[in-house]
Amino acid sequence: MRKTLIFPILLLVGLVLVGAGCNNKEVGKVLPGEITTERECVATGYYWYNGACHEEKKIGGLPIIDQATGTESLTRYPGSVMLIYVTSVTDEGNITAITYGTADSVDMVANWYETQLEGAAWTKATGGYKRVEETNLAYIIGDTEAVEITVAAVREAGIYNSFRVSQPHTRIEVFHSIIK
Repeated sequence: MRKTLIFPILLLVGLVLVGAGCNNKEVGKVLPGEITTERECVATGYYWYNGACHEEKKIGGLPIIDQATGTESLTRYPGSVMLIYVTSVTDEGNITAITYGTADSVDMVANWYETQLEGAAWTKATGGYKRVEETNLAYIIGDTEAVEITVAAVREAGIYNSFRVSQPHTRIEVFHSIIK
């Protein structure tokens, strides 16, 4: 008789503990990691970024959504966030300047851009450099287009378009010129 009572008593204790919140989850609340679609993520008040749902607006001190908008003529570094976008039209041509941020290393970002540009129609130009925490890449297409990309480690806080980045990150500055 005693053996048959142990299982129901243990089951009852387990249900009471789960009901009391001992499962580390609010009753009825869906956690970001349980959400698989952008629509459901945003509807529950979370933030969709890079194919996943997040509770925070920032990842590694960076915002998870772009802080600026504009037409991007070059493929952006995967997972980066646009922080600044400026374009200028002059008699000589059009210049677009975009600043991105990422938590990835300077070397990882610079190597990715080198692979992307060298795989396209771009030719490496003179003037690029590599330092310990900064890389500058310069590429051209004939005499009609030029791109200069500076990838640098930022060790202190920075402010981009009134958004404060409070942790170290990698800044990517892309200057794309189309010459008339």
